[in-house]
Amino acid sequence: MTVSDHTRTADTSLDGVSAGDPRLNDEYVRRVQLGSHTVVLVGVVHDHPTSSYRVRAVVDAFEPDVVAVELPNLLVPALASWDETDTTGGEMAAAIRAAMPSPAVGIDVPGRHLYRALRSEQRRQQPGLRTLLRTARSFGQIAVHAALGRLSHQLGAYGVPWMPSVADLEDEHSYGLGDDASPAEQAENEGAHLLRSETMRRTLDPPAATKFIDGVRERFMADRLRQLRDADVVVGVVGYGHLDSVAKNCRSNLGETDPGTA
Repeated sequence: MTVSDHTRTADTSLDGVSAGDPRLNDEYVRRVQLGSHTVVLVGVVHDHPTSSYRVRAVVDAFEPDVVAVELPNLLVPALASWDETDTTGGEMAAAIRAAMPSPAVGIDVPGRHLYRALRSEQRRQQPGLRTLLRTARSFGQIAVHAALGRLSHQLGAYGVPWMPSVADLEDEHSYGLGDDASPAEQAENEGAHLLRSETMRRTLDPPAATKFIDGVRERFMADRLRQLRDADVVVGVVGYGHLDSVAKNCRSNLGETDPGTA
């Protein structure tokens, strides 16, 4: 893998990052240029080996000042400490490890300014009371999950018997790929999974609460990326389904233009 001399201005093209590798292409990457500040967004599928490869390759190529991942910030230290052979947390753990020695931060809820994102999305969608109550319950569950994960990480060295491990709190996904699957087989498997997910989403319209929660999270993540403007280059790792919305919200929140793919 050859890193372009222009990496620090994020002029790197994916064609030069890993030429010919089907796991890495422009479909999964968006670049938002904010003056001298660049956000490179990478879309991933949870725990998929293709996504883990993609985030490592993009982080290595762009050498970002900060890597921002779709996790509550409370959980980042726990994933950073995991052994590379642990597949739980897959692509997020891979991104955090690839960032070192640069810092990694979580940009997902909960966190400061959540209310601002919630109010902005409320004005756009105008949800009913039931949707708002379900949203409050969902964000409460996310906060408890993140707090338990952080506490588990901090107390793990003491062997507290009643604490769940971070791995216990994370859902691990399997895609039926063998260890010897080729890059082409991995990429095809990931693409097929995304196609099935998109087909199901279009066939079964998500509940109003799901749409609203996703909208709030996407605004929140874009706002967190805005707060990282002191960094020249940021690589953000988000679920593929959030990729375009987070990029759009970055452009809207930051008042800049998006040149498209990286």
